[in-house]
Amino acid sequence: MSGNENCEDLSRWAASKGISDAPRESATTSDGLGHSLVVANFPDAGGRGLAASRNLKEGELILRVPKSALMSVLSAKADPLLSTALARHPCLSSAQILAVHLLNEAAKGKSSTWSPYLIHLPRIYHTLPYFVANDVQALQVEEARWVAEKAIEKAVMDWEGAKGFMHEISLRRRFMSFKAWLWASATVSTRTLHVPWDEAGTLCPVGDLFNYAAPGEYVFNRKETVTNSAAEDNKDLTSGHSLLFKAEELDDRDSCSNGLEVETAEEMAESDFDNDISCNGVTIRERLRDGGFEADHGEYCFYARQDYHKGQQVLLCYGLYNNLELLEHYGFLLPHNPNDNVHIRLPDSEEFGVVNGNPGMSLGGTTCLEIDGSPSFSLVAGLRLRATHPFLRKSKGHFALMGKQISVDSDILIYQWLEKKCTSLLACQPTSLDDDLILKTVASSAQSFAAVEDLALSLCETPSKAHGDRVPKNVVHEIQNLAGFVCMEQRLLKSVRDHVRVAEKSLSYPRI
Repeated sequence: MSGNENCEDLSRWAASKGISDAPRESATTSDGLGHSLVVANFPDAGGRGLAASRNLKEGELILRVPKSALMSVLSAKADPLLSTALARHPCLSSAQILAVHLLNEAAKGKSSTWSPYLIHLPRIYHTLPYFVANDVQALQVEEARWVAEKAIEKAVMDWEGAKGFMHEISLRRRFMSFKAWLWASATVSTRTLHVPWDEAGTLCPVGDLFNYAAPGEYVFNRKETVTNSAAEDNKDLTSGHSLLFKAEELDDRDSCSNGLEVETAEEMAESDFDNDISCNGVTIRERLRDGGFEADHGEYCFYARQDYHKGQQVLLCYGLYNNLELLEHYGFLLPHNPNDNVHIRLPDSEEFGVVNGNPGMSLGGTTCLEIDGSPSFSLVAGLRLRATHPFLRKSKGHFALMGKQISVDSDILIYQWLEKKCTSLLACQPTSLDDDLILKTVASSAQSFAAVEDLALSLCETPSKAHGDRVPKNVVHEIQNLAGFVCMEQRLLKSVRDHVRVAEKSLSYPRI
């Protein structure tokens, strides 16, 4: 069956289930897709997705999926076979239940209610549990390797924990394999949407075709006021220089809302979405989710996050993620992710020559370098407190928590420390940025193992700008093993290095 026929089949099935992209007042159960959206392919922007079939306005309702079409723990419990078996497996998580539910429906083939939807699901994903040992090591960054290893361990543990449940429902052997489990759990991780009744979320046919758009940086009047005040107080009066931090960093970065007044899914379900403005003065585009389950209508509803022209890809914001989190949970990266950062661990006060001076307070937030290279508010505050003598901290420590400078001397110390930290982060990696660009180019262009081998041999005789002579042997060795290698991890590493390098270049010492 061709791709177009498959899409038409999906559209007919969606219409039969009451899925519609038409307004409620004019929609019928046979509408399906076509009024606002159409399935399209975007090779350079996420692959298959949804395009506007007409001009769309920001905040406009563009898709409705009834509860009966959703695939969740609720639909699993509605299945007599699964419901009976679940009573004897109370320790399973919602994600495990939903994964087994998905495998059970896939095993049914065409007899499954969701068959026309299931055949459109990807056959393989690129989330971290799919990584083999060499892939994990290629990440190089310690935090990324640790996250990958934990993701793989968790996938194995979840599979082992669900085996008894799968045996009890007599799932066929091929659907009980670890390979099948990876597919099901990755489908749950990458394609579920938030619902208020279950932490695993729900699979939402058609609704999960939206590709991702990262939330932008939103500055409100109240934050502009705070920022301007803090920036003025933060200036070194003798030079006019100020420490770098952003408005949104004044709030706890660990919260999903990044300081925005964003509604929970329950509140979203109860709210009335206007075409232009939602409650609290936050527009649809500023929400960290551009849809939610609306209990009053019994539907999962999606709204346009901006104006779209006909034919333009319509994107959905899933929430705030850096690139490592996107790779872990969704299996892709953004070349320019506004929410990306590099985590920096706070040092002991002894590194600044302050004995027994570690502050006992918890700052909260994320200590990191942001996408533009600037240190986060929590990182600056934490470093200022650690670089200040305990006696002075008692009287002026609150300045750091207000975004103010404690002393010129302590700020000089923390800038020097940050520069050294950036340099050491770059120096400790096995390959340089130029090396990684070579690897990325080869991985993107090589058509066969023989081509990789030939290129590796030619590089042995090719001068390298990074090293002044031949390409290093370790790089050539990597290239020789690159055939068929997907270099997502190399792009993640490049992203991390770019941020650190930008931070290193942007740091300037306050003049005295």
